[in-house]
Amino acid sequence: MTSQPAVLTVVAVPAGANFRITTLSPDQRQIVDPKALTGPYHGGIAVSASQVFCTGDAQTARFALSDLSGGAGLGRQYGALTSNLRTETVYSLGNGNSPIPAGGGTVTTLIEVDGQTGLLTTNTLTLSMPITVPSGSGIFAGYDQVVVHDGRRAWAVLLPSGVVVDLGELSMPEHQVCESWAFWGVAEYFDGAVYLVYVRDPTSIVRTGVPDGETELVATVANLSGLCSITFSISLNRWYFHRQNRSQFGGGAETLGYADATWEVPVSVLVSAPSYSASTAFGDALASTTMSLAFDGTNYWSASGGSYDGKRYARYDARGNPLATYSPGLDFRSVFSDSAGAIFGLQLNERTIFRQTAPGLFVSSGVALTGGRLDPHSALVLDASASEYVALADGVVSRWDANGVFITSTTLSGFGQILDEDSLPQSARVIAASGFWLTYNGHGILSAWDAAGRRVGRTTLLDAGSSFDSAYSLSFANGKVFVIDQEGGVWRGYDFGVKPIAPVIVVQPASQTLSSQTILAGANVTFRVAAYGFPLSYQWQFDGANLPGATNSILTLHNVLPASAGSYTVVLSNALGSVTSQPATLVVNEANSAPVLLPVGNQVAYVLTLLLVTNQVSDPDVPTEKMTFQLAPGGPLGARIITNSGVFIWKPSRGQASSSNFVTIIVTDDGVPPLSATNSFSVVVGDFLELSLGSTAVRAGQSGSVPVTMNSSAGITNVSFLLQAPDERLTDFAPQLLPPDVSGSAQPSAPNRSLIRYDAVGGQPLIGTRSLSSLAFTASSNQTSAFVPLNVSGLAAVQGNGVPVPRTISNDGRIAIVGTAPLLEALIRTNGQRTVILYGIPQMNYTLESTTSLADGVSWTIEWQGMLTNLFQVFDMGTTNQTIFYRAKE
Repeated sequence: MTSQPAVLTVVAVPAGANFRITTLSPDQRQIVDPKALTGPYHGGIAVSASQVFCTGDAQTARFALSDLSGGAGLGRQYGALTSNLRTETVYSLGNGNSPIPAGGGTVTTLIEVDGQTGLLTTNTLTLSMPITVPSGSGIFAGYDQVVVHDGRRAWAVLLPSGVVVDLGELSMPEHQVCESWAFWGVAEYFDGAVYLVYVRDPTSIVRTGVPDGETELVATVANLSGLCSITFSISLNRWYFHRQNRSQFGGGAETLGYADATWEVPVSVLVSAPSYSASTAFGDALASTTMSLAFDGTNYWSASGGSYDGKRYARYDARGNPLATYSPGLDFRSVFSDSAGAIFGLQLNERTIFRQTAPGLFVSSGVALTGGRLDPHSALVLDASASEYVALADGVVSRWDANGVFITSTTLSGFGQILDEDSLPQSARVIAASGFWLTYNGHGILSAWDAAGRRVGRTTLLDAGSSFDSAYSLSFANGKVFVIDQEGGVWRGYDFGVKPIAPVIVVQPASQTLSSQTILAGANVTFRVAAYGFPLSYQWQFDGANLPGATNSILTLHNVLPASAGSYTVVLSNALGSVTSQPATLVVNEANSAPVLLPVGNQVAYVLTLLLVTNQVSDPDVPTEKMTFQLAPGGPLGARIITNSGVFIWKPSRGQASSSNFVTIIVTDDGVPPLSATNSFSVVVGDFLELSLGSTAVRAGQSGSVPVTMNSSAGITNVSFLLQAPDERLTDFAPQLLPPDVSGSAQPSAPNRSLIRYDAVGGQPLIGTRSLSSLAFTASSNQTSAFVPLNVSGLAAVQGNGVPVPRTISNDGRIAIVGTAPLLEALIRTNGQRTVILYGIPQMNYTLESTTSLADGVSWTIEWQGMLTNLFQVFDMGTTNQTIFYRAKE
């Protein structure tokens, strides 16, 4: 008699409700301090499609969801924020049309908050029954639901219906609390149950099942400090947080931030009964330790271990009737078949895979497993696609490709929580079927695990046995899970099947706030799709054509080129049909190219002479970009550059003579990202000689002198110049009061001109700032009063090596000749002080007058009257913005 089939079935809760966080990472984090807008920390957080809202003691504020920029206060405080994670609709818990305040109250509505402005809308969702939320409550934003924990019970508000579901009593485990009346987290739904995700303590975020209270880790972090408000953005794959005090994320006393996260719409593996009976049973033909069973499409094959000798291998027909036994000389730990029906085997403490070439004859397949984890007693099997080898060791599943190269390993989360499943040999035995890994605890309990290592279902296999051989014998053959009851006993097969679920796209492969991604050539870009269904096949397409190998929920394009721009879609399919995503448009801008600076030759500059160097730049980008020039640090003091034209400007000072200077020009474009180019050249500043004639005052008919000084950066042997002065006013120029190391001469060279020359005496060159002589002269008699310039031209100096000094600077002198009339000189000093100098004959009386206008009939004001005691007298006339005219008279 054959029993009723026992089927392990994959089914689903209504699409759109399932939601589970898979990772909360500290990576790619961004933070801001909201305190200036919100006031001190209060608690409360929610996200819309474009904004994140957080609440402080003063008010609630909003920030851009993408980068936390553009913070703005709302002018009111929402004490009970939450949201629908799927639609990204923000709500405030309300009583009627009024948001409930911090401190709690009776919730009868959810009042929608505008997701962009943060203002209350007129959209109010009435709950099917009121919920009382006292201080200490928890508020959890979910996927088409909001869950509230009132301190004793948990309540789910289903969206958008507003139906309230009593989830039962739950004593809330340890959790971080906010300074306000509540704490905030995320509500999940999978495996037919609600789970609450929240911050347990400064180092862990956990999920707790409702109402069983079972709690497990979601994320472990170094330091969350006082974090008590978290939420989730499905569209951006981020988690957002609002906390006080410093944490590993940085920041100060108050912090709003986000970091990377991932989530999924999990398929729930459920069982329709707590136990199953076998659908097939037949006796084992071997009388030694049973290892495993395989099916080649026609025959069953069983293997035993414990020795290399004796009958270790048996053949059966499709009904399980024994046909023959063999002695292959292998100490088997597993036998299995591929999709073509070939039989393979693995023996004790071995990594070489053997292949059956004739009944009972095994030879090396040429494949040996490298890397990964294998227990000496591990069973090796092929996955459902027959493209990967799979084995289990101490709760870790290892995978190898068809060539035996290690791919990766996955730790089964919670492995060992069921009695004896982590004991040998069952801890080294696994089978693969219909996209799941199955393990057996050796006492009748079969567990199913998904590809992420999560236990997604379990059931009891009746009469499967709990012997040592039962633990070894877990096998998948002919579409059935087989377990033997004892050595040489009965193989029992349990039907294993899956119920397909039609594919449904939950999140399209583009941000809900963006219709396309704009990137630069050479960068990487990732498209994601979140979907529901079982099983699911993915095929990404570019402009309608399939992309080879793009068969996962995530499509990553590396080093994209302009040719990568276009429309990307993904087709999800299974036996029940297919669905194609909305297009995600990729716009690729040409990668920015760095500007090119044309070379500039080395330069020669001279003291107090302006040096202009034009730097020319070309830009390979079309259209060309804006260029900004700057000088690199380390350039000469006083040098500058015009930022938009690139003209380098420098007038070397006297102290920079006889120096070599290194200049580096930097030009930066305004592309994305900005790129720069540099160009360097040297500037040599030559030596200089500066000669200065002084000034004096003298009466007509008398003699006088002016000082002659020099400043030279190089040692010189002689210096000469032409002095131009009117012969009718000044005569008899001659150097006097010469230093011992200087000789001088003056020779008329032309009307109104004299050649003045100085020579070094004794072989010592003249250098630095020093006096050369006094230059004597005679002022002609009977001339009018005048300011007579002493103009210097033709200045030349020769260095000790016979080379002329390359740069000469001359400063003219001046003589104030006082005849019969007085002279006035007006000056404005650097501090704005006005000064008037009166030149006249000593012992004569003069009057100094001023006026603000030279119009006829204007009156003059006497500023001073008196006798001059010298040739001149200086008067300080104060500061003013007026135009003032001065005159002097006897």
